Parts: sequence; structure tokens; C-alpha cells
Amino acid sequence: VQYVLTGSLRRKANSIRIIAELNDLPNNRVLWSEAYEQSEDSPAGTLEEEIAAAIVGSFGGERLRIELSRALENQASENPVARDYVYRARAYLLNYNRDSVLEAEALARKAVELDGDSAAAHAVLASVLAEKATGGISADIDRDMAQAIASIESALRRASEDPFILKLAGSVFTSHGELDRAEAV
Repeated sequence: VQYVLTGSLRRKANSIRIIAELNDLPNNRVLWSEAYEQSEDSPAGTLEEEIAAAIVGSFGGERLRIELSRALENQASENPVARDYVYRARAYLLNYNRDSVLEAEALARKAVELDGDSAAAHAVLASVLAEKATGGISADIDRDMAQAIASIESALRRASEDPFILKLAGSVFTSHGELDRAEAV
């Protein structure tokens, strides 16, 4: 078990107070924690939905940050500027609108330019290009998908065992319709 959600519930007069916490057990870290209060008259389920949305929103970004950190730590590269570009490209991609995807692409390309040996930089560029091609943002879908495949293959040559690289490879291959290759990674 890697992640555990714990919490407590307290009744006060006409309200309920809930404290929830998401923990990463192997790394002994609290990933997310929040306190909620709701009157007993509130509709059933609203607080649960709010908590679930907060956990997913926070955990998704935190989990991605952890996976990316591990991938970058496992790389031989020590170029801090390229590393920063990779982090920023992934952050921009999470916003998912036309401008943020194009900015993510520019940052990922800079990371590859600065550090061509970084598997994470190649994988993030591949991921961005695949998102661009499948998300209706690309002006040339075939070119962007071909570059995405070339970039993910480059990343896999550099770090074929890295979970972050493998995750992005599966996503890129799936976006390209190469389900057998996606399953193989």
C-alpha cells in the first residue's frame, strides 16, 4: 500500500467537522490535508463530493510531481535549467488549453535542446506533442505525432525501466493507436 486516506469526524452542536489527510506511506509524507465543516442541514453527499474533488485535484498534481522528480533524479543529466523547463512544461500541460499546450511544447523543446540526454525531457516533449495532436490544437497532426513517437522512442532508449517514462510511453503510443506497443511498455 502506497497511499492511505485517514480522517476524523466530530459533531458540534448543529454541524459536522471532518479532517481528512492523504499520506504517502513509503515516503512518510503527508500529500494533502484539509478540514471541512458542514451544517447537519446541508444536503447529503455535498461534503463528500467536495472532499473527493479536493483529493483528486491535489493528489493528481502531487503524484505527477513525485513521478517526475523520480524520473529526473534517475537521469544522468545535471542541467538545472533543462530540469526546470521539464517541470514547467508538465505544469503548463495540466492547464490544458491551447496557449498552455503551446507554451508546454516550447519549454519541452528548450529542455531537449539544453540536455539531449535527458529521457524525461524527451518523454515530456512526446507527451506534449501527442496532447497537441489529439486535442485539436495541432496544425499538422501527422508531423506532431511522428515527432511524439520519435521523442518517446528516444526517451525509452535512455531510460527503458523508468516508471515515469514508461507511463508517458504508454500514453503516447495509445494516442497514436499503437495499442500493442502501449501494452508492451
